Amino acid sequence: MDTRKESLPAEIDLIHRQLLHEQKRYQELFDSAPDGYILTNATGDITRCNEAAASMLDAPRDHLVGESLISFIALEDRLIIKESIDACIKGEGTQRFEVQFQTGKEARLHAFVTLNCPGLSDTDTNELHWRIQDISIRITAEEKHSQLKALVELSSDAVVETTANGVISGWNEGAEFLFGFNQDEMIGKSLLTLVQVEVKNELFDFFNKRKRNELELDFPVVTKDFINKHVKMKVTSVKDRKGKISNCSAFFRDITAEIQNEKDMRAYLTRLVDIQEKERARIAQELHDGTGQHLAAVGLALGAIINNYDQTISIGKKLENLQAMLTELGKEIHNVAWELRPPSLDKHGLVPALKHYTEIWANRTGIHVEFLATGVESVRASSTVETALFRIVQESFTNIAKHANASKVNVILQQHKNEIHLVVEDNGEGFHNENDRESSGQSMGLSGMKERANLAGGNFQIESSHGHGTAIFVRVPFEKRD
Repeated sequence: MDTRKESLPAEIDLIHRQLLHEQKRYQELFDSAPDGYILTNATGDITRCNEAAASMLDAPRDHLVGESLISFIALEDRLIIKESIDACIKGEGTQRFEVQFQTGKEARLHAFVTLNCPGLSDTDTNELHWRIQDISIRITAEEKHSQLKALVELSSDAVVETTANGVISGWNEGAEFLFGFNQDEMIGKSLLTLVQVEVKNELFDFFNKRKRNELELDFPVVTKDFINKHVKMKVTSVKDRKGKISNCSAFFRDITAEIQNEKDMRAYLTRLVDIQEKERARIAQELHDGTGQHLAAVGLALGAIINNYDQTISIGKKLENLQAMLTELGKEIHNVAWELRPPSLDKHGLVPALKHYTEIWANRTGIHVEFLATGVESVRASSTVETALFRIVQESFTNIAKHANASKVNVILQQHKNEIHLVVEDNGEGFHNENDRESSGQSMGLSGMKERANLAGGNFQIESSHGHGTAIFVRVPFEKRD
């Protein structure tokens, strides 16, 4: 009797137990994920959710099963949900949007939702996958920022009157409160005495060259009590009946708190992005070191069975199919882990990571990519800068694959003085204006790229015209890695 056939049930039992172990591990990752994950049917009825989602919806997990997810959405946002479900089922790709969840009579949760339908191609029963990210902290911070800005704008401005040549002739209480000097101390002095050296030339030219009737500047000042402040100034010329400049009015507004609030907001968002990237790296490591390796072991075991078993028997074919499924699952987990946080970005830096990513993306999409890096190969930038630039390229490539209908993409990365410049351009369809951008679904991705550039202390620009492709330009300060 063939002993290999006698040992087959034991080997299958081992594989079965390994699969159960991996299923349990996947469930643990699903349950412990920081974001809310919900599975629903095509009508939005909940079939499964993790603990984070149950906490966000303020309901026990077992009570949520069978409930309509739409019933938890604020009334004014339900149309967005229904339209997104329809678009997803029709095969229009992943949907992303912001909505409010009604978690109580008065309580609301602001969330960023990612919706996709991964089973669309091979099942008649569409299962919808929802990822819910709580952005209430960000919304609250933005509201506080807006409230502070409104308070600053409503506060009493400092008003200073001058002669046509900039000699102070009027000084109100707002000016005294802002600068600390009283009217007697300032009347007869030049307005130039209030401003810093870096803006004196512009103000001098305004009063003496008369090339324009209005000037706006913002700059730091030091008050009489040696307090550092930041002010916004607007100077306007006043003409008499004959059209000759008779005097000028200068309006000063204290924007110290506004600037500090923007700095605090940027620091907070930078910390938030850093936390998210670290969490992505942890989950990616879990997938790679745990689930991925176990799946590989199961695949090897199946291969050994197939090589030592009669292929003419039906169970052999089933094992082959199972091995193929495990191989595909392993590839998918590897791709997900790599997308979450590519290891090469941390180990080797931005240039190798981008080179690897563009090669993989080109092979997957069939779109030709040319990648050129100059001046940035040997020096590592800060983690914040490298992460921001990598995610911007990643998001721009996602937009190109979905919307551009391009055949070629150029990526240029170079160091210029104390900055890093990034250019991503395609030869796709492009768009005319903001309405075209909104209708194509690119607006949210572009907004995310702009925000990442701002958090890195840089700026983001985009150029596009219908039929001539799209190009994005990013400039960020070059900060060496500590």
